Amino acid sequence: MRRALLLATLIVAASVSLPAAAGQQGGVISVETTATPERPTPDQDVTVDVTLSNPTDDESYNVRWVALHNTTDPDSTMHDRIKPTENLNGGESANYDLTMPVDETGEHHAVAHVFVDTLHGDTYTFTRNVTVTVVQPHPAMSLSTGAVGPDDRTDVSLQLSNGLSEEIRGVSVELEGQNATMTLDEDRRVRSSLQAGNETTMTFPASEVDPGRQTFTATLTYTTESGEYRTVTRSLSTTADPVENPATLTLTGLRVSQDGDQLTIRGSASNLGGGNATGAMVTVGQSAAVQPAQSQSRFFVGEVPASDFSSFEVQATTTANGTVTVPLEVSYVVDDTRVNRTTSVTFTPAQSGTGEATTRQSSFPVPPLAAGGALVVVLFGALGWRRLRG
Repeated sequence: MRRALLLATLIVAASVSLPAAAGQQGGVISVETTATPERPTPDQDVTVDVTLSNPTDDESYNVRWVALHNTTDPDSTMHDRIKPTENLNGGESANYDLTMPVDETGEHHAVAHVFVDTLHGDTYTFTRNVTVTVVQPHPAMSLSTGAVGPDDRTDVSLQLSNGLSEEIRGVSVELEGQNATMTLDEDRRVRSSLQAGNETTMTFPASEVDPGRQTFTATLTYTTESGEYRTVTRSLSTTADPVENPATLTLTGLRVSQDGDQLTIRGSASNLGGGNATGAMVTVGQSAAVQPAQSQSRFFVGEVPASDFSSFEVQATTTANGTVTVPLEVSYVVDDTRVNRTTSVTFTPAQSGTGEATTRQSSFPVPPLAAGGALVVVLFGALGWRRLRG
C-alpha cells in the first residue's frame, strides 16, 4: 500500500479576540486545526480537525457552519462543510472533522472557515490556513530498455531512486512479466543499501524479445533505518524498440552434393539488413546422422556489407543412406555483439532406379535447386538464438 509522509500537518492554535460589536462587549474564541493521518497516501483523504473553544463565562456563540476551502475566499472551491447549528457556551469546546483530498505528492493548501454569531445577533468569521506536504512513501521505480538487437536480446533497466529522508537496507526487486513479450534471464536483483537521495540501476538481461510495449510487475522490498520492513508493488511499462537497420545474415541458395559419406554444402551468406556484418563464419553442426568433416567444416566469410552476400563452402560426413538434415550455424558481429543463428538444410539422395532425387518442402516457398543430381530444400526457420558479448 502506498503511504506518504505528512511533513507539515497543522497551523498552531491561536486565540483570537472578537471585535466589539455595537451594544455588546468584545468576546474571545479559540480556533485550532490539526490534520491526520501523519503519513497520508496519495489519493487518500486527510481529516482536518477544527476545534473551537470558548474560554469566556459571559458569552455564548452559535456555530452556524465550519468549512474547508481552497483559499480565504468563501466562494472558492469547497472540500467539505458542516452545519452544526449548536451553541458554544462559556468554558465549552467543540470538534468538527472536515475531509481534504490529497491526490498526489507535493504541498497542498486549504483554509478552514468558521462562521459564528452571538445571541445578540452579531456575526463573526474566522479563517485558518492548513498546509499538508505529501511526499512519496517509497523509493521511486521506473523502467527502460535498450534497443533489441538482431539476436532478439536486450537489457531491461530498472532505476530505483531513494527519495526518502533515510537510508534503506536489504533492498530487493523482483520483476514479473505482466504483459511482456520477452524472457528475463533472471528476475531478481538485490542491493545491500541505498542512501537517502541516491539512485541505482538494476539490469535484467532478456532474450526472445518481441519489440513493442512491455509491462512488468515490480515488487520492491526493503528495511528502513528504524527496522521497519516494507514492501510495495508497482506496474511499470517500457517500450522495446528494434535496432534500426541492423545487419542480418541469412544462408541462401544452399546446394548439397554427395560423394560417398561426404556432403558438400555450398551457398551464400546474405545480409538482408541495413548495416555491415563482420567476422562472419559458417559452421557445420552435429546431429545423430551428421558430423562436421575433419576439414573444411568451417568457412570464414569475413565482412558482408549491407544488402550484399558472400559465397561459402563447407563439408560434413553422414552415416545415413537416406534423407538427412544438416545443421548449419552462421555467426557474425553486429555492434560489438556476436550473433549465432542456427538453420538447417534437408538433403535427400537420388532413389535407386529413378535417376532423380526427391525433396521435402519446407513451410517457406523456396524453389528446389538442382545440385549434383540431387534436389535440396532450405529450411529458413531460425531454430535457436544465443548471444555472446563481443
